[in-house]
Amino acid sequence: MADPTKLYILPSSIYASILEDDYETTPVFSDAVISKVEHEVLISDYLAGSLGIIVEYFRNGVWRISGDPNGKARGIIDRSIGSA
Repeated sequence: MADPTKLYILPSSIYASILEDDYETTPVFSDAVISKVEHEVLISDYLAGSLGIIVEYFRNGVWRISGDPNGKARGIIDRSIGSA
């Protein structure tokens, strides 16, 4: 059983975008939620969709952008990040 935690919600407070060597999205206006217990950056499915992110493998952090050709993979370079 988990204990209650406090979240800080900052509506319409940030711009999010993808900046890759070969691709850049237009910034998307978004809410920010800050947690004292979470140590990873998390994005909602709504924001991922707005940025054109398609998840290939959740566990390994592999994703691509909707305009990428099939077989192109992006994601975490250092596989030790986010490993269980």
